[in-house]
Amino acid sequence: MVDTTLTRLDAVHEEIRAMMAQGSTLLGLDFDGTLVPIAERPEQVWLDGEGRSLLEDVRDIPGVHVAVVSGRRLDDVLVRVGLDGIAYAGNHGAELRFADRQRRSLATARDRHLARLVRTALLRIVGDLPGVWVEDKGPVVALHYRQAPPRSRAALFARLGSWRRAHPPGLRERAGDEVIEFYPASIPSKPDALLMLARECGVPGPDGIVYVGDDEADEEAFRGLGPGAVTARVGPADRYTAARHRLLDVDELRLLLHRLVLSHEA
Repeated sequence: MVDTTLTRLDAVHEEIRAMMAQGSTLLGLDFDGTLVPIAERPEQVWLDGEGRSLLEDVRDIPGVHVAVVSGRRLDDVLVRVGLDGIAYAGNHGAELRFADRQRRSLATARDRHLARLVRTALLRIVGDLPGVWVEDKGPVVALHYRQAPPRSRAALFARLGSWRRAHPPGLRERAGDEVIEFYPASIPSKPDALLMLARECGVPGPDGIVYVGDDEADEEAFRGLGPGAVTARVGPADRYTAARHRLLDVDELRLLLHRLVLSHEA
């Protein structure tokens, strides 16, 4: 009987090693659902000591540059990962911090103004619906409904349908894991952020990028980076993905990272 875990890991491991042999490589990793399991509330999640130690070991491989690319606010993901010497992207790419700690915000004052208008509208829409809440992430506003009972969800989607027909121009939506994010069309997305971070650390383009993520926002990165990148989606095999590889869960990703460290040390 074929060990499917070994088969999956062998395939992506060999592709990453081949890329590393060609020169500098950017290893981009989503946070929630990729480096750490999904939780009921975002504030319940922290990268544990084992995960941080593993990222440190990967960071120290010559020619490998690590980036955590998250939908969270930049300051939030910085605190929850807590590792220096790597790059970070927050709000799917609207906020960057490079490995040398320099920061760059790619959201304009107009973007933030639009986000404030959206937040105000969503707070009115949500009202007192049980299990639904609005998260202010600066230029991005997230509508969470993971804890909402069926009747509350039905009411939420009905209200959103009416608002969507008249919501401000220049606004986009991104569906995640029981969350909808609203953001200005002008701000960068995950593939844009990965390419900017790659250029900053001397990686010429998608052919030197590895990216691993778990939800629809990451699908945008898989498609945007194209076939030259090594991409993998974390999660059940029955979900469609544009990524070239699949990993079952957070533990399988960590096993892959451990194998990369061991193959470097061998």
